[in-house]
Amino acid sequence: MDEQLKNLAVLTEDLGLSQRSFYLIDNLNKLCRDRSAAVTCYTTSVIPPVMKALFPFMNQYYFSSFNGTAIATSIDTAKALIKTKNNAKRFLYLWDLEWIRKPVDFDDTCSVLRNPDINIITRSESHKKMVENYANTTVCGIVDDWDTAQLEELIWT
Repeated sequence: MDEQLKNLAVLTEDLGLSQRSFYLIDNLNKLCRDRSAAVTCYTTSVIPPVMKALFPFMNQYYFSSFNGTAIATSIDTAKALIKTKNNAKRFLYLWDLEWIRKPVDFDDTCSVLRNPDINIITRSESHKKMVENYANTTVCGIVDDWDTAQLEELIWT
């Protein structure tokens, strides 16, 4: 095999009981089974995952030594992604539009969404339009429920 295994990191709050965690683990497991990426998940809170993960997951503090492509899953994990000075290609996958569910600081959120080092991915066309309207920024692509084919096309090219 001539092609080098790609490194993928996902930064998330936890892998606990949620629809997002189910789709995330299920699709990252597919990447591991296909051996198309070496996946590591970094969490803010280490709690038992919603289902068996075929990849390592550990506390976010270990992310500083990562080298590869990294995907944050929230505004808070994107802040950590931005602050960490490592060799990572950075993405933010907005599964949920946090500012709709709870009050957030507009300037703080927009500073993350407009950061030139972050490529934003949303889960639907309607989310894409809402993000672009909210933060006056560009979304680089849409990935439906952590779909591996859509994700790989977006992050590896």
